[in-house]
Amino acid sequence: MTSGVPMIAWPHEVEQFLNCRYLVDELQVAEEILKATDGLVHQKEFERAFGVLLGEQGKAMRQRCQELKVKGAAAVAPDGSSVKALLQLVEDIKS
Repeated sequence: MTSGVPMIAWPHEVEQFLNCRYLVDELQVAEEILKATDGLVHQKEFERAFGVLLGEQGKAMRQRCQELKVKGAAAVAPDGSSVKALLQLVEDIKS
């Protein structure tokens, strides 16, 4: 997302399924690859997923990715929220 490009999510195990749901359903910056009933991912599924990313839905995802890219950069800037939170954590641990 920090590159501003939508993703194809292909979860395999453990927390990847939760991460996939978050990227696809909440952030709306990814398209999930679905396995067939035989447990494999077939060429048609890749074509479908890439088709989504290249279509109108993908255009909206790219726009959303660009928005999140800007927000992410702001968060890790020297005065950004992530830096402030980390510094606060360090202070809390020190005290």
